[in-house]
Amino acid sequence: MSTAENGLVAKRRKGHRPCDICRRKKRRCDGKDPCAFCVQRELSCTYQDRTVNRSRNSYVQSIGGRLQTVESMLQSNGPSSSPASYAGPAVELATCAIRRLNDPFPAPHSDDLTFLELSDNLQALSLNNHGDCGFQGKSSQAMLVKAAMDLKSSYGLPRTSVRLPTTWRIKQWEDERPAQSPHFNFPPDDLMRTLLGLYFEHINLMIPLLHRPTFERAVAAGMHLRDAGFGGTVLLVCAVGARYQTDGPSGSAGWEWFDQVELAGNPLRGQPTLYDLQCYCLAVEFLERASGPRACWTLVGFAIRLGQDIGAHRMKMNMRAPTPEEELEKRAYWILVLFDTHLSGALGRSIAIHSSEFDLAPPIMCDDEYWEADAGRPAFTQPADTPSHVDFFACQLSLGKILAYALRILYSTNRSKTLMGLRDPGWEAKIVIEFDSALNVWFDSIPAHLRWDPAGPADVFFDQAAALHCSYYLAQILIHRPFIPAVRRSAGASEPTPFPSLAICNNAARACANVAEIQQRRRPRHPLLFAQTAAFTSGIVLLLNIWGAHRTGVGVDADLSDVHRCTRVLRASKAYWPSAGHLLDTLEQLVKLHDVPPAPSRHGAAVHDPSPFVPSEEPRDHLEDTAPPAWSSYACGVCHTDVFLLSGVSVDPRTYVMGHEISGVPVLLGPQVDSAKIMLGKLYCVLISANTGGGAVVLDTLGLGLDGGYAEYVIADAAGLIPVPDGVSAEAAAAASDAGVTSYHAVKNTAGVTTGTKVLIFGIGGLGHLAVQFAKHLGATVYVCDFKPEARQLALELGADRAFDLIELTNATAAGFTVDTTIDFIANSRTFNLAMAALSGNDVKFPATCKLVMVLRRSEGYA
Repeated sequence: MSTAENGLVAKRRKGHRPCDICRRKKRRCDGKDPCAFCVQRELSCTYQDRTVNRSRNSYVQSIGGRLQTVESMLQSNGPSSSPASYAGPAVELATCAIRRLNDPFPAPHSDDLTFLELSDNLQALSLNNHGDCGFQGKSSQAMLVKAAMDLKSSYGLPRTSVRLPTTWRIKQWEDERPAQSPHFNFPPDDLMRTLLGLYFEHINLMIPLLHRPTFERAVAAGMHLRDAGFGGTVLLVCAVGARYQTDGPSGSAGWEWFDQVELAGNPLRGQPTLYDLQCYCLAVEFLERASGPRACWTLVGFAIRLGQDIGAHRMKMNMRAPTPEEELEKRAYWILVLFDTHLSGALGRSIAIHSSEFDLAPPIMCDDEYWEADAGRPAFTQPADTPSHVDFFACQLSLGKILAYALRILYSTNRSKTLMGLRDPGWEAKIVIEFDSALNVWFDSIPAHLRWDPAGPADVFFDQAAALHCSYYLAQILIHRPFIPAVRRSAGASEPTPFPSLAICNNAARACANVAEIQQRRRPRHPLLFAQTAAFTSGIVLLLNIWGAHRTGVGVDADLSDVHRCTRVLRASKAYWPSAGHLLDTLEQLVKLHDVPPAPSRHGAAVHDPSPFVPSEEPRDHLEDTAPPAWSSYACGVCHTDVFLLSGVSVDPRTYVMGHEISGVPVLLGPQVDSAKIMLGKLYCVLISANTGGGAVVLDTLGLGLDGGYAEYVIADAAGLIPVPDGVSAEAAAAASDAGVTSYHAVKNTAGVTTGTKVLIFGIGGLGHLAVQFAKHLGATVYVCDFKPEARQLALELGADRAFDLIELTNATAAGFTVDTTIDFIANSRTFNLAMAALSGNDVKFPATCKLVMVLRRSEGYA
């Protein structure tokens, strides 16, 4: 057959299809035009309809519909409608877990209580002499035995006891524990009472391990002479209390009592007891503040395993009222968990038990004196009008949950992060923001009596508030520390992070140093627990900031003063805790290594003296050749810095007159001052005083290092004198010299506010209310945010366009602002997150800082 014929056949076959009528009637058609059927019946034969694959179209439509449904679900439930901003399922799971860290402890599921029934069943099995083989979990062989016993019961067969052959029972010499303690050498009775009192005064109110009335009754009855477990507990209490004796060598204090207690021997030869858990808690408390505390982490891990052996890590569902023994066991295990978290963070090691591995009930919020029923009051009932000392411990446990999860996520190995699925771009930023939010929620939950008040009563609650806030600032630092540029480069990471971690850590370190030193000054005989690591870490962070600032030429006087605070806190703690001396030596060596001036001596009068200054009544008769002009102070403001100094906290050991917001008139000029520029009798305000030496200009602030404006006459440098325009009062000029300049610099120079700029200002105080006026004067749209109603009202009266409550403002609401820049006079993690939300959708450039002001703005400029 020819090629032409082949083509003709192919065309016929392709064209041979039924006509429209035959196809509808589903009958055979000869495919002719017209076909035989249509000719016979005189019908119009057409071939117009096209065959459509309806099944394929419907399938494509269903796939498209399903795709739209999935996209809408992702848009409504995901973090963003943009796929690039979606952090991945692992990050979403982690953020959900972080958000629930502050939730109350849930009741245990019924499946989690199976071990209680199993414990009773195993006693009937008599697997050893005492019918107790310790805690058995879900994967244990004992649980399989229980399933077999349950299956037997389901068939109606009676339960029978099973006894192992005598050959496999624990031998008597393997299970014996000494019942008496004749080898213990206890201190004399009067010394013992002193040491026990020191322990309960300094330690037990912060770490509630023991019930003081029960403990003291047992000692008075001589139980420590008859029971080896209780005797070891008493000796360790004496050892810890000896650290706080004011006489005797501090380095060797307590060791004669500590060395008598055998820690790792007795629990291995029998079932652990409550005394064993308490002994390990006390031993860790003692060794952590000794010269070599590295063994503490190992002891805590071993003690946690001992607690698991007796089921101390699981919640017991008792219908009856709690007993003192159960509460003491619960508190001992919580203390071990808290120690484990803090030591693991300080040493960079893994945590022995995570929160997902235990469901222990929280401690009862009840002080020692209310454990027992009295006069119609039930046992374990704290009066509603009496704040509990245990609230501090509960807050520490809640903070410890956040810290433990942060250590697990942020400080794990890269392999662990890969296994957890933390590989998506931007996961670090999302996780850190969630941790910041969790810390904010925790901070807002602190009871009123544990809020930090530097001028509050110097009592136990004062110490607890200081320790709690130091722990909070340390947690902030630990969360942001991996993202400090210097730390990140040291770890081998090159990509930058989208948040100012160094600024956040530096602010937290300053606050921590401030709190720790105030507590140390007001309570010198009560060294602050939980402050050693916090003070040392804060000092390192401040040094990092100082070294970075030296490279850029930024002043570091404030940071240097805070480093000296940290060293003073550690030096004061060294008298009680040898481990503080090791941290102090390390910090001071780092200070010397990088040519940072050492902490100044405290000889002579200090600023915190009740009478810190005596104003000079007259200026000098003459000035030296290089002296600056002398002037008469007309007005001097009082700002937060002055109030802070007057509160009794020294930031500088030198003696000088306070007052740095000054206005006045020159009364005497130095020989090098140009009289044509500085006119006698004219009103000036002073910004700074510049001392020239060796060709370099070193700036000191009047009233902060140099004698200030609270004296009648002041020595000031001509370079810092600014003429006051006519009509402006001396009072207004004095305030403008500091608060006004700071606010204007933040608005105009740092934030770059101009006509049409949308700006969000946090904090309408001494600086913020001036910033509102400057921004409006420059033609900006001004939003303000403050938690005080009167501050928001003042901002509206000064021209602000809208005012928001800081407490009620959410990230979602802030995201609707789409502002160009934010100026933050509060500068904490909450306002930072709100500022980031308000700048959402813009490429953010940060951080730009001006003193304590944080400015975030768009990097490409304003429209």
